[in-house]
Amino acid sequence: MKRLFITLFCMAALAAQAQDLELQKAGGGLGIIFPDNPWDNGFKLGTTAYMGELIDGVHLYPIVNYWSSSTDLGIADLSLSNFQLGADVHYNMKEVDGLYLGGGINLNFFSFDVVDFLGNTSDVSETRVGLALLGGYQKPLGKMTGFAEARYNIIADFNTFELVAGLLFEIH
Repeated sequence: MKRLFITLFCMAALAAQAQDLELQKAGGGLGIIFPDNPWDNGFKLGTTAYMGELIDGVHLYPIVNYWSSSTDLGIADLSLSNFQLGADVHYNMKEVDGLYLGGGINLNFFSFDVVDFLGNTSDVSETRVGLALLGGYQKPLGKMTGFAEARYNIIADFNTFELVAGLLFEIH
């Protein structure tokens, strides 16, 4: 996994250098997360930035997200949180202004906490690489851009569906 992350980081650095990418917009969003069973739905808080165009119609958006969820199994209460670092690419659909489809790759830093019926606690942390499929709509609002997005995260043994809305603010 370290090799994959290092390779992806080097590829991103080379792409950024080749394309003269720079921070153009930054902002964040709030959303609802729908994890696989047995987890309950939860809330998501995230930040994103617009770095520019990689190739014609394909744009780079680094992301940082946090969300948590919980579930009660009767004999134990479980809670889960995820800190996510990644990069998304958006392909702007030429047929409908503002509509985009895309994908991404991310590192997920999970923390699982368990409290059993006797009150004993334990926790486990692990890191997993994930992929994302996404689609959304962006609308310019003066010096900011509003967005609404649906995304499906594919993470080993733990997939999520998310609905997010937010704002990006122009940097310069």
